[in-house]
Parts: sequence; C-alpha cells; structure tokens
Amino acid sequence: MSLNAALFAGRVNFIAGFAAASGKTMLAKAILALLREKGLKCALISAGYEGGGREPAGAPALKMPSLEMPTFEVEKGEVFSTAANALPFLDCMPELIAGPVGSSALGPIVLARAERSGSAILAGPARSEALATLVEAARHLRGIDAVIIDGTLDRLTQISVLPDPQLYCAVRADRADCQQIAKRMATFYQLVHLPKWDASRAREGEALIFEGALSSATLEKHKSARDIPILIKDITRVFLRPDEIASLSARGRLFIQQEISFRGFVVALRDIEPEEFMFYLPHDVADSILSWNPYEHEEGSRFAQQAQAADIGRSARYKRGDV
Repeated sequence: MSLNAALFAGRVNFIAGFAAASGKTMLAKAILALLREKGLKCALISAGYEGGGREPAGAPALKMPSLEMPTFEVEKGEVFSTAANALPFLDCMPELIAGPVGSSALGPIVLARAERSGSAILAGPARSEALATLVEAARHLRGIDAVIIDGTLDRLTQISVLPDPQLYCAVRADRADCQQIAKRMATFYQLVHLPKWDASRAREGEALIFEGALSSATLEKHKSARDIPILIKDITRVFLRPDEIASLSARGRLFIQQEISFRGFVVALRDIEPEEFMFYLPHDVADSILSWNPYEHEEGSRFAQQAQAADIGRSARYKRGDV
C-alpha cells in the first residue's frame, strides 16, 4: 500500500516517532503535498515545541524565528499553530483566527491562517487539553479538509484527548541501528494491536483494572495475580519494558478499553535496502509498512521535494538575515 490523499482527507492525523529526527516532519510534508495535489487544504498543528518533548523550565521567550523550530512553506488558506510571538516574523501574512490556546516555553500558542504563500513556524501547546481545543477549532474551520499533528511517541498520551484520531508512526533507520529500530517497531505494533476488553471474557471481578498508568512498578505490586487479565484505558497508559509487554501479550493478559486507529508505519532508510531491513521484522509488522522514503517514491514526491527545497532556501535566508 502507498500513501495517498484519501488516507488523510477528512481526518485528524497524528504522526508519532520514536525520537527526534525520526522523519515526522518529513512525513507531515509528504502528506501536505499529497493533499495539495488534490486541491485540499490542511491545518498543521504541533504537539508541543518542535513537535514534542518537554520544554525546558525558564526557557526564554521567542525573539525571532529559530532554525531549530519546524518550518513549513504554507499556501494561502492553510492553517497552522504557532507561538504568538512568531507572528510578526512570518512572511505568509498570518491572520489570527483562534487563541491564545494554551502555552509553551515559547509563549502563548495561537491558530493562524496564511493569507499568502510563505513561511510558517510550527509550535504547539504543552498541555493535552489545549491541543484538543486547537484541533477542534481547526477541524471545524470552513475550507479545512484535514488536520495533521506533528507529535511524538513520548507524548502519545495527547492522542487520547483528540476527536477520532488516526495514528501513523514515522521511522528512520540505517544499517547501524536497524535491528534496534526493528525491535521498537515490533513492540509498538504489539501495543497498538492489544485486544479490546469484552466483558464476556471473564466474570465480573476477574480483571485488574488500572485507571492510571501501568508501569513496571505497579505490575510488580500485583505479581501474585499471575493469571488475572489486566485492563487499561488505552495504550497511552502503558509504561512497561518491551519484554513485559511481550510476556503479557503472549499470555493473553493485557486488554484495553479504548482502541486507537493505527494506520501503519512510514519508513525512511539510509544505507540499507527495504528487503534487508524487513529481514529483522515479524511478518505482521512488515505488512503494516505503508511506504518507504515518501519523498522519493510517492505520487506527491515532486511537490514534497519542492517544499523541502523551499524550506532549505528559507533557512539559508534566515541565516543571512534576509527574512
């Protein structure tokens, strides 16, 4: 299966990744290119500063656009979340349409619409409730056909507050780390495919119900209950080691109340071919890969490459002080 606009149109699309530089922004730009090719407009929203991670305490307020921040070339009519302090520095003539909604280390977060094609700096709120408010505002705007959220795996808890989201996982691997990345993909696949709890599976009272997080420490406290099913709200509450997840899954003990729509992996490889990388993956995990190197092979790659080139040019102009 390959990426196409129909996968994302009319939906809230959350892009996760295992770490920084995992290809989340690359995937967001590829999706944006595919939607543009069909004449569709997007809302781009970040799940926190630089798409994720915790902001450092006492971080200085934004004084000018930073080269470290995700920068997108937006077209007229597209919507994006950003720091209110960044608006004066953007050349897309941003129109403020909502906010402030929450804040980050960069200051208050707002939703803006581009009045002409130009640059946009992406930033989002640190708190899940504020992210949900932003997404709700964006998806109900006239002319917006899809929402793309640049998120992270370590802040996946945010997806649980979003309206009917679908989850994509961006992966980047090379020959040096391919086995480690393959193991992480296998663990993540197990998590997103945990079975949904059916009350008919067991009589009332025969399940351990965890309202909060399920960690190694809480699991240790209940080690005497070796055969009792464990019930959690959703996968965002699981903080177990890979071996613990594998053990509970193999014994059919771990269940969820609320499913998350996982659509698949998008993998970018360096110094290794797909056939070699798939050697390290279980068959079901390999089958869930939607695309390889979306900039190179997808229908919208020409548009995505143009956007990427424009971003590189934009960064160079920032360095020279032309913008």
